[in-house]
Amino acid sequence: MTFRSAGRFCAAAAWAWVGWGSRVEAEVLVSNLAKDVRAASPMGNNPNSHTPPVGKLWYWAAQSFTTDDATYSLVSIEVVVGDGSDDPVPAVIAELYADNKGAIGAFITSLTAPDLSGAASARTFTPDAPVTLDPGARYWFLLGVAVPDEGVFSWAYAASNDFIGPGYITGYADSSDSGTNWNYGTDFPYFIQVNVSISSDSDGDGIEDIDDVCCDTPLGTAVDSQGRPVGDLDLDCDNDLDDYAIFSRGFTGPLTGSGPCP
Repeated sequence: MTFRSAGRFCAAAAWAWVGWGSRVEAEVLVSNLAKDVRAASPMGNNPNSHTPPVGKLWYWAAQSFTTDDATYSLVSIEVVVGDGSDDPVPAVIAELYADNKGAIGAFITSLTAPDLSGAASARTFTPDAPVTLDPGARYWFLLGVAVPDEGVFSWAYAASNDFIGPGYITGYADSSDSGTNWNYGTDFPYFIQVNVSISSDSDGDGIEDIDDVCCDTPLGTAVDSQGRPVGDLDLDCDNDLDDYAIFSRGFTGPLTGSGPCP
């Protein structure tokens, strides 16, 4: 592993299961995984990452990407990572953030990290909660190690700024103090591939229409993994307390329609 200079420390369609329970057809929003490797940055202590000296700083990194003019559901993010320490195994921080005027902004969700042992290769991170990617928006995928005594790994970056897909790979960010301060740049982005599905969640409850048995629940309604309102014991797509409220006025429910999903 090498260190980046000048303020930087150096060094196709498929079915997929996502962590929140839906099966979706994934497509690539943007990718540079097929490009040549320039080097890798160690997420952890430098310069001796596997036997860190006491008092040294710990490094995090982030790579941004931008959507085109469509709305998507995030399926997974692939990055070229590896060289994870064996003892201890890295306590990986993997998170998605919104953009704030070209810088890392508000937290969106964490992602589940794969095994990072062995030589660096494309590994898949899956979001811990449903994420809708807005049109023309920039996002930041961040990787790091939780605390200095909980392992290290590397994240490789490309030898060019080229990429494929309808989206865009934009700037990167490096931090030498675990995310307190960031240095931003554009040349030689980290390897990243963003896998998405076309968003089709008509009622905005976080359940894709393909899996949603109640496609018109009111905004903000708590639903189960099938999109059915919590408390819907008679299976008419509304909460049974709502049924009682309208029954007392001479109606039998449901409170709202439950027509077929688009």
